[in-house]
Formats: sequence, structure tokens, C-alpha cells
Amino acid sequence: MALIGIDIDGVMIDFPSMLCEVIRERIGVQITVRDLPQFGLVAGLMIPKETEDQLVKIALERTTDCSAMPGAIRAVKKLVLGGYRVCYITDRPVEYWEGAYWWLRERSIGYNIVLLQTMPAPQMDVLIDDNPEKIVRLRKFTKEAVLFRRPYNSRCWSL
Repeated sequence: MALIGIDIDGVMIDFPSMLCEVIRERIGVQITVRDLPQFGLVAGLMIPKETEDQLVKIALERTTDCSAMPGAIRAVKKLVLGGYRVCYITDRPVEYWEGAYWWLRERSIGYNIVLLQTMPAPQMDVLIDDNPEKIVRLRKFTKEAVLFRRPYNSRCWSL
């Protein structure tokens, strides 16, 4: 039975849209996901690192209010019905994993989570992620990798 590793933020959970909402609320910059310049997400806003970190923390605290990425829940349910095992992979700081766990559980799509901050990556048949850097980092743990296309990773053409 094949193991599919799926990133949580940006693949399952529409975290980038929540981050844009927090940016609009907190610093008044009208931004959409299409405006995010690179995977650093807010790097192009030219704000201090501590402000960026605070905006990300606020967005992480609001995980339970995030929408699903279009088609994500249906796709995972199809994978599971097709006999695949699914494991959610995240680089979230440990203190924010519970929001992701709750989000997945409430949608009845399983909640086997690998916190890369505290656990080794499992051997996967396929990894699906929106972060090209994480795909490169985890290449030795997966046979295949799929870059989930988002505006902030559109400049990445090869892994």
C-alpha cells in the first residue's frame, strides 16, 4: 500500500489566504495570494523580520478558521478509498500543530501528522508540497514529488 505525504499549509489548508487576511488587518497592506512574491510569503513587503514572524504566528493561530484548498478534501478521500495511505507532513512550529490536527479531524480526512520539527520524515511513495525547498530537502525520503503550483512558487521550474 503506497504512502502519500501531503503538506498541510498551502496544499490542504488555504494558509496563504489567511496570511493575506492577517496582513490586511494588521498592517493595512491590500495583498492577495497572487501578490505573494516568493515562498518566503511576506518577504517582498520589506517589513522587519519580527513583524513578519508575528503575522505568521497570528495566521497560524487562526488555522481553525481557514478554508480548504479547492478540491483538496475530495482528492484525499479518493486516495484513501483507492487504498492509499495518507500522511500529512508539516514544518509548522510544534506549538501550532494542534490547530492543523483539529482542522483535519473536523473534516474527517484522517490526522496522521508528521511534525518535521520533532520527527523524521517517513519513506513516502509520493510527496505533494507547495514549498520547493522542502521537496528538495525531503527528496531522499520519497520516490516521486509533486510541486503543488501556487503563485509564490511559480518561478520554480525544476526540483
